[in-house]
Amino acid sequence: MSAVRRIAQNTVILISTQVLVAVFGLIFGTFAARHLGPDSFGILTFALSLTQLASLLFGSGLAPLSLREVAANQSAAPRYLANGGVLRMGMAAISLLLVTLYAWLMGYPSETVLVVVLLALALAFKATTEIPYSIFRAFEMMQYIAVGQIMSSLLLLVGLGFALVYDFNVVGFAWLYVAANGLALIYVAAMLIWRFFLSHHPPHISRGQVMIDIPSMRVIRAAAFPFAVATVGMASLHYADSVMISAMVSNSDALVGWYNAAYRLVDMLAALRAASAISITPVLVQAYTTSREMLTFICERLFKYYVILALPIGVGTTLLAERFIRTVYGRQYMDSTIALQILIWVFVIGSANIFPMLFQAIQRARTAAVVIVVSAILNLLLNLVLIPRYDYVAAAATTLACACFAFIVLSVLYARTDYYFGLPSVIKLLSRVIPATAAMGLMVWYLPQWHLGVTVPLAAVIYFIVLALLRTFDAGDFRLLVSLVSNQPLAPLIGSGKEEGGPSGD
Repeated sequence: MSAVRRIAQNTVILISTQVLVAVFGLIFGTFAARHLGPDSFGILTFALSLTQLASLLFGSGLAPLSLREVAANQSAAPRYLANGGVLRMGMAAISLLLVTLYAWLMGYPSETVLVVVLLALALAFKATTEIPYSIFRAFEMMQYIAVGQIMSSLLLLVGLGFALVYDFNVVGFAWLYVAANGLALIYVAAMLIWRFFLSHHPPHISRGQVMIDIPSMRVIRAAAFPFAVATVGMASLHYADSVMISAMVSNSDALVGWYNAAYRLVDMLAALRAASAISITPVLVQAYTTSREMLTFICERLFKYYVILALPIGVGTTLLAERFIRTVYGRQYMDSTIALQILIWVFVIGSANIFPMLFQAIQRARTAAVVIVVSAILNLLLNLVLIPRYDYVAAAATTLACACFAFIVLSVLYARTDYYFGLPSVIKLLSRVIPATAAMGLMVWYLPQWHLGVTVPLAAVIYFIVLALLRTFDAGDFRLLVSLVSNQPLAPLIGSGKEEGGPSGD
């Protein structure tokens, strides 16, 4: 199967999954926010942010490392499954203990402490599925991931029905996460055993191959460090904000609720982008080992398509933010509007910033990690200064500023690699996308206050018509389409495909 078709199939599966998960999550978040109100919803989202941040601080990096190494050498699957899995479970247990201690020492109300404990337990269940999921991704068995993620979200949605009927408080909503993630973990374990240990179809893993040893754990933990640093740095741009608002501003529950109401809408879009990135990673790794020209071509197209999709979303959401908030959450969350107008541009910049994914593929994860850590530290420092005065608006603005900083620095570093596709390509792209986006924005600005279900599709139609008139899609896009439809390898269409990969590391 051609690289393009594999990308397309994996992306379709994962994005379709993420669309369903995002829709289920939006429904759950909308009704939870409306039912609980800004104060209790603030407690729930604060606890989610705290536990997610702790889970990433202790144990992140193992899943992306496992994905990269097993995608490059599938015989390494037993080693990473056993030792990476044990490490991830141990780190999840540590994060559970630490967030409980933090909430108690900070003097939060007993209800908030209980919600933190329950959500930490739920996140521990979820963290345990990360290594099996990375193994499935490395073997491009996306269907098992799709079922697990949809099942978890669907269980939350079913639980939501009980929560609304029986008038659950915030603690009851926390129990829903525990139940959904616990059942999802049971499913993942069953599928892993059935597909790799009991099935006679390749790939097959025998029980004798799964050996837990301390030296391997140390090697894996050390190799995962650059991935962990990058992941924690990126996560702190989001999750640390809610924790800092809660700790630094008095009577902050409603503020955290407003901030996270906006962030949940942005997260829905970011999850779709992340799904496509995950599906592309194995192909990037393989292209790095076979053809510099192919890897450069793939990077150029990724940047192009992400910008084409993200920029109009940023402009449209900025113009329609108040209507989005009112429609989704109701008038009690109208203070979320300014946060959404700022945070949507974090999504736009993050979409254009394909460089962390590329640096991981070419075994220069440390480069991206250093930049992301610097931006995360800058974010924390700015938050310390600005949150006490400007609360959640400052948190949104500093997140955007630091995302821009990371994008600019990584762009400069990427330009120095052998895979740089050139500034003229970027200028040519923007000379088409910006006018098309401007045409769409003017239409949205001057259009009567029609229903969003009419305004958004009409804006999209206008945007893509202008893109087509400006001849945004070229011969390279046609070659990708040929490879996808005909199942031909991409390399003969762009060159010989025989060039060697770049340097092996930092």
